[in-house]
Amino acid sequence: MSLIVHLPLTLLVCLIILAAAIVLLADYLALKLLGFLKSSRRNVIKFLSIELLLTLLLSVVTFHWHIPGWLNLLLILANVYVWVMLLKHYLPSGFKVSKAIFSYVLSYVFISVFSIILAAIVISRVVQSYQINGNSLAPAYKNGDRVLVYKFNKRPALNEAVVYINSNNQQTAGRIEGTPGELIGKPLANTGADGDAKYRLGANQYFLVPGGIINSSSIVGTIGIKL
Repeated sequence: MSLIVHLPLTLLVCLIILAAAIVLLADYLALKLLGFLKSSRRNVIKFLSIELLLTLLLSVVTFHWHIPGWLNLLLILANVYVWVMLLKHYLPSGFKVSKAIFSYVLSYVFISVFSIILAAIVISRVVQSYQINGNSLAPAYKNGDRVLVYKFNKRPALNEAVVYINSNNQQTAGRIEGTPGELIGKPLANTGADGDAKYRLGANQYFLVPGGIINSSSIVGTIGIKL
């Protein structure tokens, strides 16, 4: 649960909204395919709302407490029972127990498929995990630490830790010691300065330790929480 709590608020809200949308869409499609949506719109909305809350609650309980497998199975069976009873009460048209149970299974198949698609999008565009190699970012991050990288932040601030693509086309970590427009001394040969001369970073340049001067296009994202 600590992972969710420490996510940026905007990202956390977006993930909750996306999770709710996936559940609602999966439930709706399952009910639609099996002909349960012939009742009034009000009853359909009530059913979907109650089931959404129960599904999210079950997910939070399962994620927060490391419950044993047998208890997790009991919770799932209880959720199936509630699903069937809610269908019988709110959407009785064409109701059969076997049909209701199949609609529950179908809903979770849709949830699984949509979740995999969403996870692929999130990993490629939003966040990724990264294992720290070395102690250059110690004491905040030590060798072997696995962290979450926020890929949506391509304009890091001074002293922020980032993951970037180095000259060997490999991902590595460093700390921002100079931001675009700043005047720095000659830390490395690739500054283009001689002796004690100063070098002003360009509009899209950052100075990293370790790493030297890189372009913003090389930045994968900023390092966030430890996993």
